[in-house]
Amino acid sequence: MKTLLKSLLLLLLASTGVSAAQDPEVRREALELMERASAASLPAKLPNLERVDTFRVLDAGSGPREGTFTRVVVQGTGRREEASFGDYHLAEVSTGGNLATMKSHKVAPAEVETVIGITPIRLMRFDGEDVIHRIVTKAVGGKNARCVEFDTIKGQKIENNEFCFDPANNTLILEKTGDDLIENTTFSRSRAGSSPPRSPIRLQASENSKYHKR
Repeated sequence: MKTLLKSLLLLLLASTGVSAAQDPEVRREALELMERASAASLPAKLPNLERVDTFRVLDAGSGPREGTFTRVVVQGTGRREEASFGDYHLAEVSTGGNLATMKSHKVAPAEVETVIGITPIRLMRFDGEDVIHRIVTKAVGGKNARCVEFDTIKGQKIENNEFCFDPANNTLILEKTGDDLIENTTFSRSRAGSSPPRSPIRLQASENSKYHKR
């Protein structure tokens, strides 16, 4: 029995070492792709903005349901966010370091939390839990994207994930993480705030994001 246990333990350790192995050059390229995506979608200076998003939830049980999420930001003054979905309503105002919140229910629906999390875009990063396997070119939304295939290891749980980037503008156009799939399309160009006329134009938020539960 001791011999069998030792053999199983050695086999487990060997398997773990193989699964965690990754090419340093491949990981370096993956980090660079993510850095370029962040630079493309994060302006040097955050602008004033007013954004209204309408979202639709497709539910086989209850049928399609729509909601809205509004965000208004005035730099140096504050931010206001409002969300409505079914009988849930949220209004949150932040100004001068103070936060006032009014909501119809203590817990927001998961659909509202998702919309807030991906609006205007959800940018990710690789860390020590991520094992990069390979980077391939594949068609995503009619574009030849560079896709990073990797595993995220959290204790005994392993997720097979993928991020895809548009090499034409460096934006993150597809995220597969766990059971979530997010597609970002139709990126808009804008100058951030009162930046000088010759400052770089940065691609900011995705005008259309599709979220799927796989």
